[in-house]
Amino acid sequence: AVDRAPGSDGAPERHGVFALARADAPTGTLVVQSDRFGAHAIYWRQHEGTTLVSSELRFLAEPGQDAPDVEVLAELLRFAFTPGDRTLIAGVHRLPAHHVLAAAAGGCRQLALPRLPGAHERPVDDGVVRELDGMVARGMRRHRLVPGSPGRGAYSVALSGGLDSRLVAGAALREGLSLRSFTAGEPDSLEVATAARVAEALGLPHERLLIDGASMPDWFAPAVWFTEGRTGIDHMHYLGPALSGAL
Repeated sequence: AVDRAPGSDGAPERHGVFALARADAPTGTLVVQSDRFGAHAIYWRQHEGTTLVSSELRFLAEPGQDAPDVEVLAELLRFAFTPGDRTLIAGVHRLPAHHVLAAAAGGCRQLALPRLPGAHERPVDDGVVRELDGMVARGMRRHRLVPGSPGRGAYSVALSGGLDSRLVAGAALREGLSLRSFTAGEPDSLEVATAARVAEALGLPHERLLIDGASMPDWFAPAVWFTEGRTGIDHMHYLGPALSGAL
């Protein structure tokens, strides 16, 4: 995520969040650093004296052999996310945000990095609002310029009826993205009805994907596998239509 600020001297200005890994083959050491906000998942496990690391849990788990962590599943159902560094697969860990994993032949250590001041500690004024608006606009422009995207920017937005999704949709339209929308939820739910009204107000083509509780056995297992509990149960139902080709 590198951009060049208007009017700069040509030096790249970095935006976004980063997770880094550094390996030293001669010494057999590996240092992995998670990003500041935990936006990019990093998973690790110990296997036969070796530390395995991956950005996707599925590369560290063996279906039919690894057991689920029942306590973590209970946390997911209760809190709508999995706190701590344990995952739904017993023995597989997730590196917390702003942490370092140092691994060598003798084992590994997980260390917290020194705390950095956050943007939320700044007083909110017109300058902060303009800065945030500029960051959103830059993010949308990157999507518009993705090589090979249909029409250089044809995208779908998942409208939940809430504030976040409608703000993203409005920002995308402002930056010239070609946009359509969809929502997935229970028939006659307030979320589905509100999303339809938002789409109409924004002039977006809209599709409703209606799902009832009877379909939960079809999507729950793959949803747990693909999201690893990083998505609340109330949002996992989006994966059902995705797997069926509806999205």
